[in-house]
Amino acid sequence: MIELNSPAMNLLGFEHRANTARDKKTLQQAVEVLRNPSLWLQTNRAASCQLEKSDLDSTLLGEEHHDDGHSDAHEDESEGRHEDDHDEHEGRETHADFELVLHYHCDSPGRLQSLDLSGLFRRFTGIEEIDVQWITESHQSATELNPNNTIISLP
Repeated sequence: MIELNSPAMNLLGFEHRANTARDKKTLQQAVEVLRNPSLWLQTNRAASCQLEKSDLDSTLLGEEHHDDGHSDAHEDESEGRHEDDHDEHEGRETHADFELVLHYHCDSPGRLQSLDLSGLFRRFTGIEEIDVQWITESHQSATELNPNNTIISLP
């Protein structure tokens, strides 16, 4: 299981509800990338890991974006949200985060030696660092990733 928590600013460049066409496109592209971790997360092949399930959540996502394993994020989010939009314009905007939980099955989990997140830093340039905590059956540790150090090495 991999869990990624990030401020929306790191992923989108903003934290408000996507109201403009440009913001909606940015949000849609971010959702598509997050839902397809093969675009930004690589495991070593010997472990033979496959994504089984992903759950994506954020206050910025409409109901059609909440991940249930399907990718149907093309609907207009502005419908029925005029009251929320009004609150944002009056300065009552809140901090928004994204939470992504990925569930993998590895045929050979003992052979899992590394996770490479270089694609995450390439696709989301607002991410400056990632604080990582990891646990296996025999070890646990923590490290910090950045654009120049993108690989989690497992013992």
